[in-house]
Amino acid sequence: LGREGAPAGTTDFTAIVTAALALGPDAFFYGGVTADGAGLFRKAIEQAGLGDVEFYGGDGIQDGSGEGSYIAIAGAAAAKSFSSVAAIENIPDKAGFAAKYEAEYGEAPGAYSASGYACAQVVLDAIKRAVAAGEVTREAVRAALVDTSVTYSTVLGSLSFDEVGDTSQKIISLYEVVDGNWTFVEQIDYANK
Repeated sequence: LGREGAPAGTTDFTAIVTAALALGPDAFFYGGVTADGAGLFRKAIEQAGLGDVEFYGGDGIQDGSGEGSYIAIAGAAAAKSFSSVAAIENIPDKAGFAAKYEAEYGEAPGAYSASGYACAQVVLDAIKRAVAAGEVTREAVRAALVDTSVTYSTVLGSLSFDEVGDTSQKIISLYEVVDGNWTFVEQIDYANK
């Protein structure tokens, strides 16, 4: 087990990969984003002969496949890369949401599109409840938002918030690069763990 860091703007990861070679790594974890060198790091790993070693990162590397993306920069080395995204892939009526989103915006929804939409649904619900109570002030809307007795019906399904504002939906979606594209692998619900 080893831990190395690289200063912002690093483009040559040779020294880090060379140090890792001595440890015989089973996997690599990158705690940054594509713009900080994730694709270049993965490419350096492959060039050092460790292309079969799995590479893990958070949502900061799962940025599509366009120019400047992790997949575009890492190229073929992106294979065996995995990312986690704190969003729900398998939402109710996923196909319906995607069709409406594409019709409106001309592109497929991103990893956080449904979550963003659900946030808007929650805020609009709180505003409607404040209006119904006869007080449309910032404080009234905020009070409606933090009401832990409310269960919201959203594009993500039913959700609520606890006393510290955490959602009842504690779901992480996992992805893998397959044939040059991020592919959904599984969804893990930590709500009851």
